[in-house]
Amino acid sequence: MLHVSHIVAAPKTNHGDSVGFVKSLVTYMVMDNLEVKPMISDNSVIIILLKKFGVKEMCEVEERVVHFGSNEFCQSNRILLLPFVICFGLDELALLCSALSVKEMERPVRKLDPNLVNIGARRLSLSLVGKVLTTRLVNRQAFCDVMNTVWRVSEGVEIEWAEGNIFVLNFKNLEDRARILDGGPWNFDRAVIVFEEPTGVGDILNMGFNRTVFWVQIHNLPLLCMTKEIGIFLGKMIGEVRDIDLETAREGNSRYIRARVAVAANEPLMRCLRVNLLGTGEVTTMFLRYERLLDFCFNCSRLGRSFLERMY
Repeated sequence: MLHVSHIVAAPKTNHGDSVGFVKSLVTYMVMDNLEVKPMISDNSVIIILLKKFGVKEMCEVEERVVHFGSNEFCQSNRILLLPFVICFGLDELALLCSALSVKEMERPVRKLDPNLVNIGARRLSLSLVGKVLTTRLVNRQAFCDVMNTVWRVSEGVEIEWAEGNIFVLNFKNLEDRARILDGGPWNFDRAVIVFEEPTGVGDILNMGFNRTVFWVQIHNLPLLCMTKEIGIFLGKMIGEVRDIDLETAREGNSRYIRARVAVAANEPLMRCLRVNLLGTGEVTTMFLRYERLLDFCFNCSRLGRSFLERMY
């Protein structure tokens, strides 16, 4: 049966402008196979269509006024062609497009040539993916210019914007890549940059950006604790220990231990350690100082948000 549907016009705003993609009343024909075609008022065209569908009696033609939404279109996987866009938002359009990919999924799958895979894997091994932990959207060009100036790697680095505050760093050699990865934490506009080492196909959607590395100073230590072994023990209370430094404090006539640790970027940072040193019940509180930490909320102890941003 042939259904004639009238698609209502887009709603008006307070200023009299239409919102969405349809500007006026449009009439379409929806066949039983859900194929949609524009309804043309030319009588000759209508006659041709009636003959095409074998309509002998006008009583066989039914007219309906319907309101189409994304759910109605996505319920059927038989949609072949949609030559128009109704008043949808971007999310609804994305949902609609996913419903139109049934035939695409039936196409044959081809295997990528191993030589091409190796070329891509070599490039991936020289890459890092960085995310600026801030609620603000950073200036892309400023990020590329500033970080190129700050890093000054021997053979240069190509910085490509991926999405949001995420950038892809392509190095020329492993030494430059390692220097940037081990030299952190790096900051841009007072916000910490968290790096991921891409693996597999390098899908950015599967990267958590949930770990970052800091040099942490452990202060208020008694003499008993000024050993590398105890430094490792204390560092493990903070995160995954990468290195222990006792010399820097000694050179500055100070008494603290520096521990390089990987911490969870999406959890509150620890601000002190409480340790029962001799098993007597007396607790020693050791204070932590994170080096090169600029953007930090002292209220919630989380990265990526300053105290002022939390207030507003």
